[in-house]
Formats: sequence, C-alpha cells, structure tokens
Amino acid sequence: MGFFTRVVKHSPQLTTYAQAKLGGTGLSKLRRVHHHSGSDKIAQEKLASALKQLPCSTLARLREMQSSGISDGDFYSEEVRPALLNVNRYGDNEVEHLPVKDFLSLTPHVPHPEAKAGGRWEQDQVLIHDTDELVEVADEGAQIISNGQCAMGIPAAGVASRAADIFRSREDLVGIMTYLMGYLEGLNGLSENTYPPRFLYPVASTRGIMTLLGMMLENLHIVGTELGTVIPSLLMLHPNMSEFVLAKLADHIKKWGPDWQESILLWAQSMSQRYYLTDQQPLKDLFPNGHGEHPRMLAELDMFNFLRSKGINYYFFANADEIVFGPNPILAGVAGRLIQMGYAQVVFVVDNPTNQGGGGPVRHITVPENTHLIENPSMPTSFITGGKYPRCINTLSIVGSTDKLAQVSPGLAAKTTLLLEAKVWEGRNGGVELIASAEGHAGTELTNPHGRDAGSYRNAFVYVNRPGFFMGIKTPAHVYDGSTPPELLADPIFGRMSYATYTRHMFNTFPAILRGMIERDRSVLEQIFKRGGSYLLPIDD
Repeated sequence: MGFFTRVVKHSPQLTTYAQAKLGGTGLSKLRRVHHHSGSDKIAQEKLASALKQLPCSTLARLREMQSSGISDGDFYSEEVRPALLNVNRYGDNEVEHLPVKDFLSLTPHVPHPEAKAGGRWEQDQVLIHDTDELVEVADEGAQIISNGQCAMGIPAAGVASRAADIFRSREDLVGIMTYLMGYLEGLNGLSENTYPPRFLYPVASTRGIMTLLGMMLENLHIVGTELGTVIPSLLMLHPNMSEFVLAKLADHIKKWGPDWQESILLWAQSMSQRYYLTDQQPLKDLFPNGHGEHPRMLAELDMFNFLRSKGINYYFFANADEIVFGPNPILAGVAGRLIQMGYAQVVFVVDNPTNQGGGGPVRHITVPENTHLIENPSMPTSFITGGKYPRCINTLSIVGSTDKLAQVSPGLAAKTTLLLEAKVWEGRNGGVELIASAEGHAGTELTNPHGRDAGSYRNAFVYVNRPGFFMGIKTPAHVYDGSTPPELLADPIFGRMSYATYTRHMFNTFPAILRGMIERDRSVLEQIFKRGGSYLLPIDD
C-alpha cells in the first residue's frame, strides 16, 4: 500500500503520479477545475475598496480610455496600479525591515548584510561554527531523513505569462529552449504560441536532457535511495497544464519503483474570477489563485495532520525551479535543531545585492516577535517611495514543523490572505484594459498563518550565501543567456560564469555533492562550510 493510498481514496481532488500516469480517473482529477468562490468575494471586496480611493478624475479618464480602446502604459503603471495596490499595504508604522540582529547565519562565511560598514555576525547568530560541527549536523540530518521524517512540497502550477516579453524579444533563447525541449517530445500538448512555465525549461546535463522540476525530483530520489527511505512529494498543478507537466517528468519517474510513484501526491490548484476595473464585470474564464493555494488546500484537506500521523515532522517547501533545495542532510539537520528549539519554521533567505523590489522579511513594530514574509504588493508605502526594499530576498525555501502547521490548519484553510493585483489584458474595445485579481503568496501563508499566536509560531530567518543556493529563475534568460549573473561577478572562482554555464554546472555537480553530504565526505562539507552554505563548488562537471 502506497504512502498516500488512504488519503487519495477519501478525496476526489487528490491522486498520485502512479494513478495519474495511467489516465482514467487519476488524470481526470487533475483536469477538473475547482472554483474557489471565497477568492471571488475577497477580490470583489478589495477591488471595490480600491476604486473608492481613486480620484474621480483618474477614474473618469480610465473609463474613457478603456471604452475607446486607448492604451496608455504610463498612466496605468504610474497612476492607476499604485493606487489599487494601496488596499493591500501595511501602514508605515505597522511593520519594519527585519533588523540584522534577528537573522541567523548558516556559517561565519555568509556575507554580512552590513559588511561594507564593517558589520560582522555575532557568535550566537552563527548556526554552524566549523567543519566539525557541519559534519555533526549532516549526521543528524541523515538520521532524520533515514527515519522517514521529511516530505517535500512543490507548487508546479505556473504558466509562462511572466516570461512572455522575453519570449517575444529573445528568439535566440526561445530557439535554445525549443531545441532542447524537442528531446522531450517538444511542445506537444500546448496550444499555439504557448510556452512552458519556467520549471519545465530543459537543460542538457551529463545524465541527459532534464527539466528544472525533473532535476529537483531526481535529487529527492537520490537522497531517499541513498538513505534507504521514500521521501513523499506533494505537487500542486495547473489544471490546464497537468498533462504536459506529467509528460515531461515521465522519462525518469517511470524508472522509479511503485512505492516512489505512489509517494508523489498531485492535485489541481483551485481557480477564481478576475474582474474588469471599469465595471467590475468578471472575465469569462477562471484563473489560478497563486502559490498561496498550496498551503491553503493542504490545510483544507487536513494534510498536515495526515503527514504528522505518518511520522513526517518536517515539511520542505520550495518553488519548482529551485533545483538545489530539498531534504538533504545539512538542511534537515539545521531544521531539526531549530524546530526542536521551538521555532515553527526555518526560512532561508539570501542577499538582495541589486535592491530588487521582491518580497522579504519584516517584523511588527508593536509586536517585534511577530516576524514573517511580505510580498511587494503589501509593503508599506515608505518601502516603495523610499526604495528601501528588504535587505534579503525571500527564496521561498522553507522547512516547517508539520506539528505547528497542523495546529494552525483550521485558520489557514478558512482565511486566505489574498492581495489585490492589477494586470493589463486584451481590451474589450481594442487596446488593453486593466483587470484585477486576488492572488495568494505561499511565503505569506506559511510564515504568517491566520489566527496565529506570535509567541508560539516563530520563524527562524537563516541567511545563506546566494550563489549556488538560490537559482532565482524567472525567465529563460536565467537559464540560457550568455551574460554573468550579477551575484557571481565578485566571486573569485566563478566570476565569469554565464547563466547558461552556471545552470548546467549545478545540474551536473549537485548529485555528487548530495552524495558527499550523505557520506559525510569531509572535503565536500568543508567546501560547503567555507562558501557559506553554497553548493556552487569547484568540482568537475
């Protein structure tokens, strides 16, 4: 009997890879669209509130433009969208950037965020002080994994909308991707002018052509096989993309044993409506609610309690293209130590060298022990106008306690935090038109669950060296381009490595690094220690 047999039997929404690959009822579950009407209500309420805040002159111009099919990108981006997003934002006196003293550092070799001003990590902020301690941590983590205490959650539910401009402007990148995808049966299953989401970008490795998500699952399989256990994985899919995703994973997963195939749990994320701004009418189709649906649906299905009952104590969560994150002896050992100290979750973050406006950690000014991740649409106005974005970036690399997640599941299922988003869309009268949607973010849902008691649900924010830990893949340029990633420019070893060679190097070397961790190879662990937790090591491809 497979790991997920009982839970699948009792849920019309869930299936396993073994069942879905056979078609029939398993595949039909993934094709089924689940309409989450609660998201519609939140979107309507937030949109109505946001429109009330627009000046009458702005609203009148917007209606005139969109009824006439006129497009004005500057007006949309500089006047309308910022006003709409204000409905999400914390007040300027509610939250502040998480101070350096509230971060932990994986090793003393992680760059301090205030290094230019002579900043140094305090001794009690450093988790692993020398290579001997890293060997101990790896040993503890290997034991945790061997005992079957880890599971992996992956929201493999994106579409290629974010990369659309890149696809249109960089035919060279599209050419590389489609050429490599040809070895994986090409783009069969996608409609015309549609491209795969970023986690399905293929890379030519020493073990053949593999997608980013395929490599991530392959790493999971390597660790489990080496340590003699099956590591369950839970994948949320887009209902319109589920068949395509499964087809691209088939070549290597079909070689795994039946226990592994039954240990991959699949479900289709729920969908909701989007609305035209001018008259608040819904678009005819339904759309996904974002990665925040992953923890919400697991809570709704009581999966965290199920995992806990099966002896799973640690829930690893990451984007589906972060190929180096997952249960490995070092991360499991670090999570084991911190969660046993009372933390609900370990949140791995990396430096923000270019001051990009992405999500990051904050703390509440009046309740400083309440720390969590926020996304750009909910940042206080002072963060935006002052350009003081978080000093580190949310990698969405999180290890949570299933016990703590089970405790907050009722609130997490009932009260989704959705942020109002404004997007340009094909206009009904020509040009483009603004639409609004409400989208959830997994980082916010996991680190700030609803009804939480800040005193008992604490997040440990761990700073890690960025290169070789966080891939940060958003577009095909981050996989195939010949330019150097900005975070590598100062690296004395890898400073001339391009995006393409960087990704390929990680594909080819990381399996050997995993085995080094598992076997507690001191030479490998010492390199990881000295590079601040980075897996970008000078070993042969």
